[in-house]
Amino acid sequence: MQSVLYDRWVCPRCRATLDSVVEGWRCSRCEVEYPRAPWGLSFLPDAREPLETSEQIAARDREAREYEDAQLLHKGRPFWDLAGHLIHAALRHAPEGPFLDAGCGTGFITEALASPHRDLLALDLSQASLRVLAEKTLPRTLPLHGDLTALPLADQSLAGIACSLVVQHLSPELRARVYSEFRRCLAPQGVLALSAYNVWHFHIRHLPTEGRYDSGIPYTSFTARQFEEELVAAGFEAVKVRPLGWASGMRLRRGLNHLLPRCNALLNRLEGALHSRLPRRSAPSDYWLLTARQPAPQAAPVPTA
Repeated sequence: MQSVLYDRWVCPRCRATLDSVVEGWRCSRCEVEYPRAPWGLSFLPDAREPLETSEQIAARDREAREYEDAQLLHKGRPFWDLAGHLIHAALRHAPEGPFLDAGCGTGFITEALASPHRDLLALDLSQASLRVLAEKTLPRTLPLHGDLTALPLADQSLAGIACSLVVQHLSPELRARVYSEFRRCLAPQGVLALSAYNVWHFHIRHLPTEGRYDSGIPYTSFTARQFEEELVAAGFEAVKVRPLGWASGMRLRRGLNHLLPRCNALLNRLEGALHSRLPRRSAPSDYWLLTARQPAPQAAPVPTA
């Protein structure tokens, strides 16, 4: 596996530069240490694996693998292939530089973004998920254990950020903090690709558009206008929202869930081919895919004579 060249780490607590030490990285200001791990780098100070027994680690790994299997069963590989393809296509317009998969989980989108030609940082709060991701040995991909509200990355050091189906589980206050971190870390004209629930996903199922799952995890959903306005308010420009999961929405709306799984694959391929032509803000889709840019720096005013 090719190594990652990115080295512009900062302390997620105080944003001072980090110094390389034998066991990982140490903050030059507050002296907090961030350890290396077999699966990547940890930027949460309490996350030292010796605190877990081998049985606990095995249990966490099983949970992560069960999650991946459940997602493949629930949404299907064709959906994740479609989402990865569309997010990768959006980030192709980014400038040169590394990408971040923010809230990567076990790596459905990471797999689509990984390339031998660009560094990819894959950050998540779940160590077990990062272990599963590391086993995929993707080219120039580095798993990071960290928090989206305090990224361990230098200002303007990223060319693109993907964040798939994460912000729908955050409160408005946390979303604002995450967007602020994305703005801080993206280079001028850097690209953001963001996906989240469409309210239609819940309307068609006669479920509340926000609440908590049985697991206790909160969720919310957006209209296209709400999603767009939230990112404009955060300071992004060229914000565009298009449906994602339109094919699955059309199939569900027309009562075709009984069809063979290959129909799902065909419909997702159709959506991928037609995505740029789909009407913006059209309602019948399970999710939204939003793309936006970091504004270019404003030129200094020319002094008048």
